[in-house]
Amino acid sequence: KLVYMGYYNWGFIWIKAGRVEFTQQPSDKYPDAQFLQAVGHTTSTWDEIFMLRDTLYSHFDNTTFKPYEFSRKAHEGKYHKTFDYTFDYADSVIYGDINRIGRWKKNDTTKMEANLYDMLSIAWYARGLDYSNYKEGDKIPIKIFLDSEVCDLYIRYLGKEKFKLAGTKHECYV
Repeated sequence: KLVYMGYYNWGFIWIKAGRVEFTQQPSDKYPDAQFLQAVGHTTSTWDEIFMLRDTLYSHFDNTTFKPYEFSRKAHEGKYHKTFDYTFDYADSVIYGDINRIGRWKKNDTTKMEANLYDMLSIAWYARGLDYSNYKEGDKIPIKIFLDSEVCDLYIRYLGKEKFKLAGTKHECYV
């Protein structure tokens, strides 16, 4: 389980705006796969400005991190939409069920590209990269499938950083 707090920065003022909690366990649907869920929400104070309640989950392969299924339930302000995708590697397509709640529903089929991840599986993939092979400033290309589109993005490796947590010093990759 990982928990992150989100903050809004306004000059020298930092306001706690939200929280996202990641939980991981073996998939109950796919052998040799993991199930990762992320639940994010704004704080009660921030809700008055903009309320967010998002739930994402992914079933992905233990070794390759390639997704089998991905779902995003987005409730952001007055925007309510669900995205449910199934990755069909045999036919190289992604099947989608998209629902703009209270307005419309549609099915979608997208051609799958090589080395494609969803929003959650890419996070776990990135955590396992061997950053010792990279130099500061290196860009690591990644492809994410988001809202029926393939997004070509990258991770920028910024080096190492030392920090103190619970009285213990740690070194991490940035």
